[in-house]
Amino acid sequence: MDRLVLTTIASLMLLGLLAPVALAEGPVPRAALTSAIDDREPVDVVSHVPAESDHIYYFSELSGQAGRTIIHRWLHDGRNFGDVRFDIGGDRWRVWSRKQLTADMHGNWRVQIVDAEDERVLRETRFTYGRTATETETQTAPETEGDDVAPETADQQAAPAEENDVDADDDNEQYPAAAENNNSEDSPDQD
Repeated sequence: MDRLVLTTIASLMLLGLLAPVALAEGPVPRAALTSAIDDREPVDVVSHVPAESDHIYYFSELSGQAGRTIIHRWLHDGRNFGDVRFDIGGDRWRVWSRKQLTADMHGNWRVQIVDAEDERVLRETRFTYGRTATETETQTAPETEGDDVAPETADQQAAPAEENDVDADDDNEQYPAAAENNNSEDSPDQD
């Protein structure tokens, strides 16, 4: 990468104008909290959700997890506010879940990506909802996440979009990630 570009990115991160960027290896190469999904990709990276917002999405791209079940676990102040399960249908697979937010949910949040078989946390991302003086810290989406934190216990396009409701508060979608040669097949609708 050009030295000027790297210097600019580092300066923006120091000033707090750009969310930290971390490309990960392993089962979760990308994860992001985002205000919306467009063309099966996050449109931005969010680490703080303003009080005016009523929902947030969590996007993750999974690698080498075909045939496994992965969970997006939404935690607020340590309490589980919902598990969204995904049956992974390919070696590279993108999924996202949506959390409905209400005024009584302000505070600190974590979203964990959990292997359903052994409850192993593969990745964890933190964010705050409401309760801060600054407005949203949203940037144009880089290739990764917002305030991504590797938990101490963790090891470290696709089909046409159609939303699947899980319940009144959460919904999820899952699609095979585009293969590098762009020859991915459509995935069936899944609950």
